[in-house]
Amino acid sequence: PRSRWIGDRWRLLLLFFLVSIGIHPSSADKPIQLSNDQIISEILASIQRQRQQQQGVQRPHVTLTFAQSLDGKLAPSNDGDCSTAANYPLSGPESLELTHALRSIHDGILIGGRTLSIDNPRLNNRLWKDALCRQPRPIVLDPSLKHVHKLNGLLRASNPLILCSDHLDPPANDQGNYHVVPCPVLETGKLDLHQALQLLKDDHGIQSIMVEGGAAILKSFLSEGLFDDLCITIAPMWLGPGVGISLDQLLLPMTPKARIQYRQLGNDVILLLCKLL
Repeated sequence: PRSRWIGDRWRLLLLFFLVSIGIHPSSADKPIQLSNDQIISEILASIQRQRQQQQGVQRPHVTLTFAQSLDGKLAPSNDGDCSTAANYPLSGPESLELTHALRSIHDGILIGGRTLSIDNPRLNNRLWKDALCRQPRPIVLDPSLKHVHKLNGLLRASNPLILCSDHLDPPANDQGNYHVVPCPVLETGKLDLHQALQLLKDDHGIQSIMVEGGAAILKSFLSEGLFDDLCITIAPMWLGPGVGISLDQLLLPMTPKARIQYRQLGNDVILLLCKLL
């Protein structure tokens, strides 16, 4: 049947992708048939086990999550300024439910300022219904506060923490709908992510953070090794020129030091890498 042919072709493409970034699944890794809810619950449990094993780490537990095409693109090239890696519709509805489930097990959800001003996301859990689910605290990296000001108080996220440069003299937030957190800045003008994470944990009780994007923020966390779990949704499409993250360069050095799982969820494949202690 055609549906089976498409499934077999997709599995071959996935195998090619995994091998290209240094992951060699054995026959023992072949996923068994589970419901979507079971797959999502299994992924959540893996991240929570990883978090428990790393309780001695001083900074918050960090999970990076994003969707990409088979050719490693988070979004197509766009000459305009109306699309980000966070809002391009790559993944299917089952993967969107996974995103909301992941939000429910983290204290904070972090995005960049550009993603905030373009998408104005709510950054909460609306799709995963669990007896123990909770709402995370939205967190935004906006060194100059230009993106939060661009929204003119029309933030949809509930009471976000806005990480900005400690060189600024932040104006009063008349509406009281966000909280500014001044952070040290590097010579490059970017926020010191190590110090920012520590401030979030020490001053705001953020023990776990899910980083959703955009691409520049994800690359910064990846390049500095500031993550414990990496949850990638791989969509069965080819985008061509666009915004991407070079996983082969970033992941090849760490694959021997990571526990790797993959599951098919709807038409997508979820790749989960958990760093080994």
